[in-house]
Amino acid sequence: DYRGLDDDPPPVELGSATTNDDEQNEGTNIADIAGILAKKRPRTNKMKSIIWQTPDPSKSADTEATAIVFATFSLLIAIIICPSLSWHASNRNIGATVLVAATIYANFQNFLNAVIWSSDNLESWYNGAGLCDIEIRIQIMLQSLYLAAISCILRALARALDTDRATWSQTKAQRRRSYAIDFVCCLGIPSIQMITLYIVQPFRYWIYGISGCVVPGDLSWLRIVLMLLPPLLWTLFCVYLSILILVRLVRYRMTFNSVLRNAQTTKSRFFRLYALCILSILGNLPIQIWLLVLNIGAGVTSYSWDSVHNPSLWDWNTAVKMPANGTILFDRYIWMGGGILIFILFGFGRDAVKMYRDGLLAIGLGRVFPSLHPGRKSSIVASVTSMGSKAKMLFSSRSNASTSPTFHKGSVLSTSTMDSEYSPKKATFLETIREGRRESRQTTLPMHQQNVDDSKGWKYLPSYFRKASPSQQPSTSEDHFVLTQVSANREARIQSNVTAEPESPTMTSHIRSFSRGDADVLVRKEIRQASETETTLPMKAYHATMPLTSDLTLDHKKFDPSLISEQTKNFNNQLIEIQKKGQRWYEVGAETYRRMRWEGKTPFPAPTVLPEGINTTAPSRDSNRRIPIRIFKAPKSPPSGVFYHIHGGGWVLQSEHYQDLMLKRYSEDANLMIVSVGYRLAPEDPYPQGNEDCVDVAEWLIDEGEKEFGAKMKFMGGDSAGGHLSMVTCFSLLETRPNFGFKGLVLNFGAYELSTFLPVCHAFDMELVLTKDIMDKFMSLPSVSVLTSCDADCAYLPNTTEKDRRDPKISPFWKDLMGLKLPPALFTCGTLDPLLDDSLLMSAKWAASGADSILKIYPGAPHGFSFFPVGGTEQTDICLKDIGMFMNERL
Repeated sequence: DYRGLDDDPPPVELGSATTNDDEQNEGTNIADIAGILAKKRPRTNKMKSIIWQTPDPSKSADTEATAIVFATFSLLIAIIICPSLSWHASNRNIGATVLVAATIYANFQNFLNAVIWSSDNLESWYNGAGLCDIEIRIQIMLQSLYLAAISCILRALARALDTDRATWSQTKAQRRRSYAIDFVCCLGIPSIQMITLYIVQPFRYWIYGISGCVVPGDLSWLRIVLMLLPPLLWTLFCVYLSILILVRLVRYRMTFNSVLRNAQTTKSRFFRLYALCILSILGNLPIQIWLLVLNIGAGVTSYSWDSVHNPSLWDWNTAVKMPANGTILFDRYIWMGGGILIFILFGFGRDAVKMYRDGLLAIGLGRVFPSLHPGRKSSIVASVTSMGSKAKMLFSSRSNASTSPTFHKGSVLSTSTMDSEYSPKKATFLETIREGRRESRQTTLPMHQQNVDDSKGWKYLPSYFRKASPSQQPSTSEDHFVLTQVSANREARIQSNVTAEPESPTMTSHIRSFSRGDADVLVRKEIRQASETETTLPMKAYHATMPLTSDLTLDHKKFDPSLISEQTKNFNNQLIEIQKKGQRWYEVGAETYRRMRWEGKTPFPAPTVLPEGINTTAPSRDSNRRIPIRIFKAPKSPPSGVFYHIHGGGWVLQSEHYQDLMLKRYSEDANLMIVSVGYRLAPEDPYPQGNEDCVDVAEWLIDEGEKEFGAKMKFMGGDSAGGHLSMVTCFSLLETRPNFGFKGLVLNFGAYELSTFLPVCHAFDMELVLTKDIMDKFMSLPSVSVLTSCDADCAYLPNTTEKDRRDPKISPFWKDLMGLKLPPALFTCGTLDPLLDDSLLMSAKWAASGADSILKIYPGAPHGFSFFPVGGTEQTDICLKDIGMFMNERL
């Protein structure tokens, strides 16, 4: 359109052949444009426009068809990635939010431009005034903004793996600072290019068919520095961050899940974001390098403000029009590809699918596709399944005369079969049953409303196919014959291997049930039956002689060697072979052995130290000394409480770093903050110095724990020597802080009698982790020539007599527990542990004092099994589940 010029228009064929490279056009043709625009009178404020190339009439149809397809797909992509924007914004992921928002804008711009400039009829084109001025500035910002946003995402991912700077929780100031950095990087720095564009902008803008507004630029070196170099620098920064993340992934591959939980993210989210960044970098890096080489190769000139903006040469207020001829600039496809990539990685999440469904329902498609309504399909399937299951349940009972009616309670289906002959069909007789369990989703009437008479089952057919309202279902709380806990308790409480049986007015055969912790529970079960008529006969009193029962019951099968699993046997054999290799700690000295163990030079491997563990200190009774502690954050905030852990190692070996895997499991299972103490070790610091450190940290946690960690200390526990120290620390707290309010003690295979040791320790003849000989050396070392003078003279209890060691502060077994306000305690031990008697007898004494005592025995498990790697023996995982259940029940 030359009507804005007063001189005669120049020839139509003004430029070279059409190219889709806007950078090449805007650079190589500036001299030609300058020559054209020089044919004018002094500048006016009126908008000018020129046609740079004549459209090809044969490609007119192609241009319109391409515009329609391009606009449709661009709009669709912009819409389908909107849920991803909402999801990232709700998670306050600034980098990802900015990236998705920019992609939505870019694709919407594609749609808008393709609609406005959809043909090659240049005479009728809108000159872009206002719209293009905004678009080209946003476009030049997007070149860096995309990569800046990717760098913010990578920075967040790298920070999640940066264990050196891990903190317990971020303060508001830290969160604001982090958000400010992200906003400055994602928006602040890239927006500078919107301002600097004018410095190298020789005319107002290009307008391409379909593609729309395009940024112009000169050929100077300053344009390369201001426009082309920033995106390349951002790309290189992203490459650095992605490599840094890859290095940390390799470094922490064994503890990757724990690292992510510490950073409050998930593996799926991490890898989807990382994949998005890597694919974006792989696509952008070669393009940025190619653009830089292409523009430098076209010839770089010196910069002059007058040569770019001098009004005596041309009118800056000009739009240069370029027909599409059926083609689209390549960078528009990059915007579409970015949107598709975001949809693939984030468009199939639960929240995204829900937004898609809500959108389709909002436009009325729910009438055409009823399955779009949430729950429609599942409810129908559930109804059919429910009817089928109830019918099967009803009629299957008629086919087996030796089976009493099957009943439902909650979500557990319990089938009762006769364990003895039928009793007469009278309401005063009870049947003995054996109970099995299988999962079901049905809910029917309570058991005491079921009729045992199979011939009358048809009368109750309607009850199987209708739901009784809560008000119509009679409560079983007052009926002591209705047993709901055995058949209906999905959240089964952990049961001790030591059980007591309450008296019952009528006795039946024993029924054995199993809790999730694999505990054997002896149950006496009674079921009241209805008469054959619909009226209940009066109860007749029967007097039975009660058999004499023990006040203490143990499951003997736990101690049967033939029932030890092959996996556990094989693992124990491997431990025995491992112990035959290498030197013992008392052969080289405690300090040397500790260093060798840490370096992985002993028969047992080096400890697995998780990166999310935080090392710090706690105050001690000595003002010039602090006690090392190791912290594990709770998975969720606020924590449910603090678990105070005291490590094992015979009072001589190990440290607060040795049970990271087990402590992380504690934290995850009960959402606890973990504090593990690094108390002073013998022989350098014999009794009572290690005990004092444990007590000092415990008192500090009781007094200051809520202020330091946001929760009170709820549990204390330890393993082996740590179990012993946990118990004596508990007794010390009962004297100084009798109302400390513990929820429980977790005592794993502790040593509680140190004067002569208990019988099992003397009789244990297997070289399996721990022996009496090793226990003797932990107590008081013999003089051995290779030991240092300190090692040769003492260990944990130097220069003590048997009488000295019966002090309850040393041997808690000798403590009088009657009258003490003891917390609940969980005692765990394996049957192949020389300290088995310690746990058996101490748990019995604990229970005899009136405190809650739970004993868990693990067949074939050796000493120290609870912190072995899961997979060595199945008893390790069972034990950790039991501990998690114990803690959760008391929170």
